[in-house]
Amino acid sequence: MKRLCSYLGGFLIVILMFPILVLADVGAPELGDYDVIISNKDGASLYDYNYNVIDKIPYDTKITVNFEYTRDGVLYGTINYHGQTGDIRLSDVKIYDEEIDLDDYLKLDTPAELYVFDDDAYLYKGPSTVYGRVDKEVRIPQGEIVSYEYYNDAWVYVEYDGVKGWLLNYSFGDIYSDLSNSVAQVAGEKNRVYVIDNVKTLLKNPKNTDDTIDVDIPAGTELEYKYYYSLAKTGYAYVEYEDQEGWIYVSPSSFGEDSSSAVIEDECSTLIVVSEEAYIYEEETNLDSKTDKTIPYGEEVTVIFSFVKDNYTWYYVSYDGENYWLAEDSDYENNSLYVGNYGYVQTYEINKGIEIYEYPNKDSKIIGTINKDGEVVDTYYTFIDNNYEYSDEYYSWTYIEYDGVKGWVLTTTLGDLKENKELCKTTIKTEENEDNKEDKEDKSSNSLSPKVIVAIAIGGAVVLALVVIVIIKLVNRNRNNEML
Repeated sequence: MKRLCSYLGGFLIVILMFPILVLADVGAPELGDYDVIISNKDGASLYDYNYNVIDKIPYDTKITVNFEYTRDGVLYGTINYHGQTGDIRLSDVKIYDEEIDLDDYLKLDTPAELYVFDDDAYLYKGPSTVYGRVDKEVRIPQGEIVSYEYYNDAWVYVEYDGVKGWLLNYSFGDIYSDLSNSVAQVAGEKNRVYVIDNVKTLLKNPKNTDDTIDVDIPAGTELEYKYYYSLAKTGYAYVEYEDQEGWIYVSPSSFGEDSSSAVIEDECSTLIVVSEEAYIYEEETNLDSKTDKTIPYGEEVTVIFSFVKDNYTWYYVSYDGENYWLAEDSDYENNSLYVGNYGYVQTYEINKGIEIYEYPNKDSKIIGTINKDGEVVDTYYTFIDNNYEYSDEYYSWTYIEYDGVKGWVLTTTLGDLKENKELCKTTIKTEENEDNKEDKEDKSSNSLSPKVIVAIAIGGAVVLALVVIVIIKLVNRNRNNEML
């Protein structure tokens, strides 16, 4: 993968996904605080982080659960009792008040849809199994589609056959020993799959890799998918090919190593060319199809598909009304050919006297100057110039837009981060009541959902960039030592 995207992008992805990957076995989404009553006549034991009993909570005591997770098949809740933070078994409690205020939860701009593919889609009275199932133990059958607006990290609020309730929608791990996620997201506007290697089987169920359907889908095939079942680093898309339907294993995006058999269409991804060597290829995965045509330095392209194959990152891009294949050696020793943006814009406050360069190079043309203190700029890309040491001010550049001028400034000149914005609206954008906004922002630092982790990570982008710079140097140093 290109130097910047393989290290900066790859490192950011690891940072974003690490809490999910580490905690997937225990299940760790934030579900919001809720009050319970100790229902065990013998009381509830309070455990420390080593699961030693540190206190006993009497029967009929009201307590607030701040967090819940499964360990060894047992559902625990994290609480604070008499100044001590610890965990209790949630089998020892019952809900204090089953009334739910939907205004306390996140809300989508536009309702999203879920497809039920498995037989565990039960409705609950609240966003936790502790609430218990709704009357008649309503279960949504396979093949049904339900919509939702209100949700938290793991549950969505739906209505089916006149019954309203909460449905589990968390596929990163097993939160509950007696309930698993059984729904997939219905595809939105961008719902294409690109097949990298010949696919011989599809799955009947994305949770059962042993139950397959025989197919023969050649590499290079583009398919539309109906539903998407997301996992921490990969996923499954439901496709149809020659009258056969099933789930194909896909990579949402490239992670620096060879991708799986297929990839889904990129969302809101762009590249900016930072080299004179952005050659166009006539065929994907075929290095011999390189042409003498290039996309000019400084031009921006929209990414349609991207994947890694045999240590090369391939991009199918749209530029100037045409589609092209671009490629880059994942072990590119010099600077990147391209740097990428994955759907976010960061807004910074910046001081006067900052010069805007045409290209990320101190010898390039100065095309603008910021003349006022406290001006605000949008930033889109970061370029690491490996011709300099990471401590040099010319090592890192940021692409900005200011007063109609687009160009590069030294990253060290950026001031305080003011705002994170999405380039493209997705179903994770929310509308929040002003009364709840501050409270939710306070809680967000503990959330383990990808959307919240992304926001946190972007908020610390400058710090992370510095860390990445150090890591790049260490990687290069280790590589050089191995070659000696």
